Amino acid sequence: MIGLNISARTVVEGVDAIKRAEAAGMAAAWLTSGGGGGDSLTVLAIAARETSRIALGTAVVPTWPRHPIVMAQQAQVIAQLAPRRFRLGIGPSHQAGMEGSYGVEWRRPLHQVREYVTDFSGGDLGGSSQDSRRGCGG
Repeated sequence: MIGLNISARTVVEGVDAIKRAEAAGMAAAWLTSGGGGGDSLTVLAIAARETSRIALGTAVVPTWPRHPIVMAQQAQVIAQLAPRRFRLGIGPSHQAGMEGSYGVEWRRPLHQVREYVTDFSGGDLGGSSQDSRRGCGG
């Protein structure tokens, strides 16, 4: 789905930009993680309450620092607030950022994302795997 990448310094600026995009007839608004604009999932939850048509998506929420249960809960809330309008993009992010910011050992990122999606989709949300308990995969 083609849309507008929203980049903002604050949560209020981000939500206002999404509202303006909807008013201008844009099909979708996409947020990345990082920067000073706040947590993308939180911003989208607020925007979901303040918009009615525009599709809302993440491009991309890093998997290393966020446990699959937490991600699933946040995605579920946004999906309830914006039925059929929310798209969740996830990925491993970048080695330097993840190792430097979160202290994870960057190894086998594709394996980590595959395992994360399995946990996220209900295969192991009870946290029985060692990797999902750590929240950073392996």
